[in-house]
Amino acid sequence: MEGCTKAERRSGNRLAAHDGLRLLAALIVVFYHYVALARPWGHATETIFPTAHKAAQYG
Repeated sequence: MEGCTKAERRSGNRLAAHDGLRLLAALIVVFYHYVALARPWGHATETIFPTAHKAAQYG
């Protein structure tokens, strides 16, 4: 990163951290929909994922 100031490099690092947090949030939403709401396997999710369902039911 030749020619970049210290503030520009720091801004790029913060942007990468922000993108990582956004990815983590999106994955948590997908987990919630599959474990707490959806019935993609034809059975109640609380019988398939009893432990994960208890944590995911609160959103």
